[in-house]
Amino acid sequence: MTRNLPPAGTAGTTDATDPTNATNERGDDGAGDADDAGDDAPATARQRLQFRQSATPPAVEPTVYAETTTRLLGEAVRLRVIGSSHAVAAPGLDYYELSSCEAVAGAASVALEPDGRRRRFRFEGETVVAETVVEPRPLAAFPDDETFVLSHEFPLADGDDTEATGDLDGSDTDDSGHATPAGGCAGPGAVTTLDPFDGGFETYHTYPEFDLALYTRTTLERVASGRD
Repeated sequence: MTRNLPPAGTAGTTDATDPTNATNERGDDGAGDADDAGDDAPATARQRLQFRQSATPPAVEPTVYAETTTRLLGEAVRLRVIGSSHAVAAPGLDYYELSSCEAVAGAASVALEPDGRRRRFRFEGETVVAETVVEPRPLAAFPDDETFVLSHEFPLADGDDTEATGDLDGSDTDDSGHATPAGGCAGPGAVTTLDPFDGGFETYHTYPEFDLALYTRTTLERVASGRD
């Protein structure tokens, strides 16, 4: 599934998220931060999402609510829903992407606001170049009538039997066959989706409490000198 977005760079700020492996389009090395001029930060850290791209796995062991494996650029790529966030691991491409509401070393932060800035991140590694657009959208823009390769909906209330879906391997449910109870930074009724396409993947993270559907789209391009 592919959706059309405005041309990259038409709005927002370009940032890098790993000072050792990424550069931004201004040409200066170093991690970007959503707290720069013109970005009105929400009142609490809970209202910011941390976004990290790196050639090495993050030093965290998140709770996994749904996962599957696909192939991109000829390599196995692991997609995981972690709370209301996501983690992507592509060891064959030396690429790891993580979004989390918890503090993450070397990460940039994105405001959880439906009218927030559209952001663009670029990672340049030895094997792959990754470009990610992060776009806040109103909650009503979430295409809940579409089918995603990986999707997890968190219960609306304690004891709710809302089932998650995972079209590839069904590994997103607990032993009872129902969705794992909401935890971490996932609010009641939140939905997280991951959908790979030829050369990348898209995600949605919905935050009903903020009237927000946060959309991300990452495209991957193998570096010519990278390993086959």
